[in-house]
Amino acid sequence: MADRGIAAITRAVADALSVPRGLVYLDRTLDSHHWRDADRYKISMELPYTLLASTLDAERPGALERLDRAIEGALREKAAQRQSLRKPPLPAYFHRFARLQEVTKAAAKLLCNEITIAHSTPSPYPFSVASFYRVGLELQLIDEADLLAP
Repeated sequence: MADRGIAAITRAVADALSVPRGLVYLDRTLDSHHWRDADRYKISMELPYTLLASTLDAERPGALERLDRAIEGALREKAAQRQSLRKPPLPAYFHRFARLQEVTKAAAKLLCNEITIAHSTPSPYPFSVASFYRVGLELQLIDEADLLAP
């Protein structure tokens, strides 16, 4: 496992709080490897992405469509920034994983009435999937009070 990012932080939080972890995985039709390759350290529950996506859309009609548009807009902005830095565009899978991340947080907040979001740094790297949390904030799927400062 990586020493940074989601794999590292979820393990650290589970260990620090002595709690099990949950796993939300991309259905095999969306990503044939995500479920198979997922980190299952201290996992007590596994849910398919489509279950949370349908829950979010039922509770907040149109949220998935707005989320897709916002992620696409953020990807265009990041592509322009990267082009100005003479860097290649972000990989195509960023949209899929940014959507997984934001749907998971928004649906978890709806189902549990609250959520605490922890990042491994005060400001995620602007070209990381974690940086898409701003999309969730802008769409009011999460709010600043949900963020835990590292």
